[in-house]
Amino acid sequence: ERSMKEIFCMIDEDGNDNIEIDELQHALAKLCIETKADDVQRYLSKIDSSFKNSKSFDFQMFMTALHRGDEWDALLATKKEHQQECAKIAKRLQGDLERAAFRVSLANMNHARQAATSVGRSRRESTILASASDGGGGG
Repeated sequence: ERSMKEIFCMIDEDGNDNIEIDELQHALAKLCIETKADDVQRYLSKIDSSFKNSKSFDFQMFMTALHRGDEWDALLATKKEHQQECAKIAKRLQGDLERAAFRVSLANMNHARQAATSVGRSRRESTILASASDGGGGG
């Protein structure tokens, strides 16, 4: 129970012997579990009805919440599913970005090839015109 009290004190940022919803929310965020205050309140209410209208809880309520971990497991599973879905979307978007970048690269290469061809044609035409004017003036 002593280590649980230490954890409680770490979450209780203002040291008033109560954990407010925002302090719990902040502690969850440190564990990479982003959640809204309303969600935290709802999950606490599912754990025990005494949390229903409470904006904070003491050590005894904290211990009650820990002993009824099924709801916390559900919260973590829901957040994990959400994170996995976000990762899938990010991966899909990354693929879309890579394909778009490839298309832009191809378009740039075609544009560069056309420009090089145009420059080459202009040089050949200049060379032909210069040869024609040299040949026509000397004969």
